[in-house]
Amino acid sequence: MSVGALVLLTALFAPSAAAAVRWPDVAAPLLGRREHATALLLYLNNTELRPGGGFLGTYGIIPLRAGALADFRTDDVYQLDRTIEDEPCRPPPEPFRRYGIVACWFLRDANWSPDFAASSRMALEFYRREGGAGDPTVVIGVTPTFASALLRIVGPVIVDGRTYTAENISDELEYQVEKGYYAQGVPRPQRKAIIESLSRMVLNRMLRTPLREWGPVIAAVRTAIAERHLLAYSDNASLQTLFERFDAAGRVAPLAAGDDGLLVVDANLGALKTDPVVERSIRYAIIPDGAGFLGTIRLRYRNTGTFTWKTTRYRTYTRVYLPAGTELLSVRGAMARDRSDAPGPVDHGEEFGRSWFGTFVSVEPGQERSLVFDVRLAPQVAARIRTGSYALRVQKQLGSRATPLTLDIAFGTPVETADPPEPPAAWGNDRYAVETDLRVDREFAVTLDRR
Repeated sequence: MSVGALVLLTALFAPSAAAAVRWPDVAAPLLGRREHATALLLYLNNTELRPGGGFLGTYGIIPLRAGALADFRTDDVYQLDRTIEDEPCRPPPEPFRRYGIVACWFLRDANWSPDFAASSRMALEFYRREGGAGDPTVVIGVTPTFASALLRIVGPVIVDGRTYTAENISDELEYQVEKGYYAQGVPRPQRKAIIESLSRMVLNRMLRTPLREWGPVIAAVRTAIAERHLLAYSDNASLQTLFERFDAAGRVAPLAAGDDGLLVVDANLGALKTDPVVERSIRYAIIPDGAGFLGTIRLRYRNTGTFTWKTTRYRTYTRVYLPAGTELLSVRGAMARDRSDAPGPVDHGEEFGRSWFGTFVSVEPGQERSLVFDVRLAPQVAARIRTGSYALRVQKQLGSRATPLTLDIAFGTPVETADPPEPPAAWGNDRYAVETDLRVDREFAVTLDRR
């Protein structure tokens, strides 16, 4: 878990396991050629999905000495947030207030942006305002999914008589910090101390691993980066450039002129740890409409859980990011509040060079609902299709699972080539139809027969 700061830089800058021992020599100058530096570790709990990867219930501080990992500690974010409870209230993003979550903004809710760099800058701002120790210049984000991958390598870890494995770490840790601590007589302010103990044990076990056996660790890090369960940001421009170069920065990718793009972002608003029992899917369809094209984004949510201490009705504020200039025609399925038939408001804005549209939906246990956004494609996307080519980039939300993705795109002109290709049985018409998932970001390219 907190070993993420070490293995992340190892994977980025060491081309082989044998080179891992030399990474501090690289990291030190990248951190500004200073003898001391500090990294802020954000534990992104993706069982409570937020735009920046997951709820920020716990944070850690990692001091670096000449680029080497010196020590680390963790703490409950609520302990830090309490330092400014009596200060003037800083209004949170409107959905937090509109849907009854919080009236004031604190570090725990700082990662409202789907762009990890933007969320990290906001987290650093709150951390400094709330009097956090040190002066972090690096932010590392990790999810329980990455922690599970590390435990799969180092094996089960026993802390206070309880065994944590790759299969149970998320559930077991959640129980301990929400319920188990009370039965064990642990004061509430210390309920998350177990996270530090667990992190230290994983780190110590990894540091005792011979370098020749570090291959699986580096592979796990690279997988976690690709699947957005391990993320990095730095105030240092040189280091941030490297994070972006190696695709570890979790940025909302810029779109080339005429490219289509889709990013769906959910924000769990008071739905406890319900995300693991919610089945999601995304369907994106396009049809010709005169000189332009109409698009439909259908988002399906099925809540397979029940009412427990950990799961409840699913409440999400959902945003879809599309190319700038996309026109919203209608939204179906938006809700004003829980268990309501009244249609809810739809927000919109421009960010990261894209247009976004957002609204709220709530799904009772055992039920299924859909959100449907009907749009007119941006003029530059339609113009490129008319010239005979189409490119689409679909990004996965930070911290999310492999959400099923279906594309059904009708061009009104025969498809000539496509990457990735359709099944051969689907060739020879004007449609591009594929089924995949968002385990990683996906890119699609189509050329059309203009004869």
